[in-house]
Formats: sequence, C-alpha cells, structure tokens
Amino acid sequence: MTIADNLHPFVSVIVPVYNGSKTLNLCLQALLELDYPKNRYEIIIVDNNSKDDSVEIIKRYPVSLYHETKIQTSYAARNKGIRESRGDIICFTDSDCIVDKQWLKELVNIFHDPKIGCIGGLILSYEPVTQVEKYIDKNMLVTHSKKTHFMAFAATANAAYRKSVFEKAGMFNVKYITGSDMEMSWRMQLKTDYEMAFTDKAIIYHKHRSNLKQFFLQRRRNGLASVILCDLYGSFPNYPKERYSNGFIKKRLIDETKSLIDNLPKILPTLSAKIKGEEPELSLLIFHTDRLGFIFGQLEGILKHRVLRMNPSIKTQ
Repeated sequence: MTIADNLHPFVSVIVPVYNGSKTLNLCLQALLELDYPKNRYEIIIVDNNSKDDSVEIIKRYPVSLYHETKIQTSYAARNKGIRESRGDIICFTDSDCIVDKQWLKELVNIFHDPKIGCIGGLILSYEPVTQVEKYIDKNMLVTHSKKTHFMAFAATANAAYRKSVFEKAGMFNVKYITGSDMEMSWRMQLKTDYEMAFTDKAIIYHKHRSNLKQFFLQRRRNGLASVILCDLYGSFPNYPKERYSNGFIKKRLIDETKSLIDNLPKILPTLSAKIKGEEPELSLLIFHTDRLGFIFGQLEGILKHRVLRMNPSIKTQ
C-alpha cells in the first residue's frame, strides 16, 4: 500500500538533542499528545553527547533513544535517526520546539500527492518573554521560507521528508554544523523529481534564544552557513554569489562597524545598566548583535573555507 492509499501511513518523528534539558519535557509531552493513531508513529530521540541531564529526562518517556557519539552535529544525529527509523515518512523537529496537536496529521495529508518529497511547516514563537526573544519573534528570524535568494527550503525545526528522498539524494551533509537543512532541501530539488510544499497548518512553537550571547552565536552560525552554501551552489547561474563575495562581506563589516561606533553614545549607558543588573531597553544593542553576529559568521566562513582552502563538499553520512 502506498502513502497515497493509506490514511495513516507510519511516520517516524526524529528529534536531535544536545543539552536540551530546559525544554525537553515540553517537547516530548507535546509529541506524545499528537492527534494521530499511537500505533502509526514512533518518536526517535538521538542524543548528540549532551553534558546535562537530557538523557535522564528522555528515559522517562516511552520513546526510542539512540546516541550519535562520533560526529558532533545535529545533522549527524538526524542521519542516525533516519537509519533507525521504520517510517515511510520522516518528520523532524528540535528539542526546543513544541508541536501543535494537529502537526503530524497536517504534514501527512500533503504527502498524499506523490510529487511531494519535502514539506515545511509553520514556525511560530513559543511565549517570547525576554527582549531578545521578542526581537526574534518580531523579525521572523526562525521560519521556513517558500522563497530564498536561490531555492525554497524547509528548516528542520519543522520539516517532513519521504524516506525515499534520502535514498535518492543522500543524507544530511555532516561536514558542517549549520546550513545543512537548507542544503538538503536544495539537493532534493536538484537531484530528484520531487517537489517542495509548505503548509501553515502544521505548526510548531519554537523557544527562541533568550539572551544576547545565545543570539550572537545563532546569528554567527547563520552567517557561516551563508558562505558555505554559496561555495557549494554559487556556480549555479541564478545564485546571487556577489552577495557573499569577500569584498561585499568586508564592506558590510566596515559599514556595520561605523554604525556601531555612531550608536555607542546610546549603547554604552545600556551596557552599564545591564552590568548593574538593571533591565534597560536593549533594542539597539540587539539590532547590532544581530548584524554583527551574522557578519562575523561570514568572516569565519571566508577564513575557514576560502583563505585556508577548506573546500566545501557534499559529505553525507
């Protein structure tokens, strides 16, 4: 029986975990309460060398626990989950995400179209509290995208694939710690006849980075991914590689540095108040953290993959 003929095909839900103890209970409880026949889906949790009590938390729930210990990246953990999975449909979310009760059902419905190989769902904010969380929410910095500068993609916080996609196009690229969800979506579209689809009915709620340090590191990874993906796909005629050239990135850094210097008279009192334990208005500081984090990630990409000639490749596990 094909997926198109089966109202409730068997689904594997895969969640990679690294130090996810703060949100794991919410994540796992929501997955167990999905409005989908309990005997028609499995929950696979892959721990990626957590240092906190994530594993102890996972063991309290009726889920399958596996470990990816050799390669430290969420994409290697996802590949481990794929290899252990039994479903014809593979759904992905993260340990800092809380799925809507109808999430699985809405994703599966679209797979009744045999042309669809990957689906991206809607990513909303989970109760933003801090100023950083509210900034991310307002600027929609964590979402799927039907259109990008190159091709559509599905972020693995809320994505579903036919298992046959991985058989035809290969697994997630494990060489990098960032950007491989976008790269996987692109590779599927380029190497198979499958198409992308998107639905705003399949909802997950993402717990955003809550402070400036976490946000800076996240944006640095985003910037690094932009350089990696350009080096992988920049040869395609419709790829805007000039936006990721060394010269363009350096100009952005100079412009952003000038802007930061101009705003220092406003930012320094904010930093002083923050150090004193007060709660000042952080919008300007968050804005520059956003911009500089992304640019620093791009500079890291230039250094690692261009200056030091660590050439990108499609390495799958």
